[in-house]
Amino acid sequence: MDSKEKKSLSVFIVEDDAFQIFILEKLIRNLGYDVIGKSSSGEEAVQLALRLKPDIIFMDISLEGEMDGIDASIAIQEKISTKIIYITGNSDDYHRKRAEKTDYSDYLIKPVTKAIIELSLKKIDS
Repeated sequence: MDSKEKKSLSVFIVEDDAFQIFILEKLIRNLGYDVIGKSSSGEEAVQLALRLKPDIIFMDISLEGEMDGIDASIAIQEKISTKIIYITGNSDDYHRKRAEKTDYSDYLIKPVTKAIIELSLKKIDS
């Protein structure tokens, strides 16, 4: 199998802002990745991730519901092996320190560009 035939990694988007989901999905698809699911709450994200088993999850930290993105990431990674890319407006030390308790691949601060997303995905997909 040559590099052009390489299987596209599956991506799951967890974000509570519908416009952000739309933009992220478009950027990720344009980069050649398969978006296999979307969720706006931590609780739903855990259920869907365990069912869909994505290769990569773009995880917002502030979500609808009781469970934030960090708690959802912990619950997901206890059950399946998946790469987490946090994409958040929370650049403060409190959230960064909590995120460090998870096995994340990148911590991106909103707003992000296509180039930033591409670099982050290339760290995983190489």
